Amino acid sequence: FLAGARLGKSNGGKPEKVPDGDETPIFHRNTLQTGQLVAGPAVVLEPSATTFVAPGWVLNLDELGNLALEKRH
Repeated sequence: FLAGARLGKSNGGKPEKVPDGDETPIFHRNTLQTGQLVAGPAVVLEPSATTFVAPGWVLNLDELGNLALEKRH
């Protein structure tokens, strides 16, 4: 799903500190658009779950509304 796609920008919340001291963008799932990519590190929040996107991984919101994670090469 990465071919020709552009990474999205954080559109929910401000960067927060994580335990290792890096700033991590926070996204709210209901503001993500279909096909939007989120590069790790990042956090996606929703009422019933929190998804952490690790460094070196990319999250995609697919056309069915699923969050799909893929390791970057």
